[in-house]
Amino acid sequence: MSICTCATETAGDATKNIDVLLLDKPNGYPDLAMFPMLTKWKTVISALQAAGKAVETVVVPHAPAADADVADKLKRAKVVLTESGTARYSPEGWVDALLAKALVISDMPYDRVREFRRFSVEVSQEASAAVLQTTVEQWLGNADALVQKTAEVRIA
Repeated sequence: MSICTCATETAGDATKNIDVLLLDKPNGYPDLAMFPMLTKWKTVISALQAAGKAVETVVVPHAPAADADVADKLKRAKVVLTESGTARYSPEGWVDALLAKALVISDMPYDRVREFRRFSVEVSQEASAAVLQTTVEQWLGNADALVQKTAEVRIA
């Protein structure tokens, strides 16, 4: 299943019925310490869910678009939360989320910086959960800006 088929959808579409999707790591992942933001994102997800937002968490396999459940959730997500980890590589699922016209909020990877800055929202790995939650809420509260940020995604 490819998520590329949804390239014409935008965050304002009715099919975008997941407000926030967290791309999680599998239990038993060799070194979860490499992902310092993951615990903070889980705190944000809990707070948003308590506030009535439609939130989901999905464990990301190595090739997210190859997993039908992950691909479906990426298509339906308005905002995707992830991180580059301590290695600072593009997060798994990042390109897939962009092609699905979801806004990615993450720390800055060292690779693909130009594309990341243009189509994603950068947050600091050191940011508190409260700051991260405020960032997510601001983007969810401004559907026009969210659609504009994701409308012209081009990945080379």
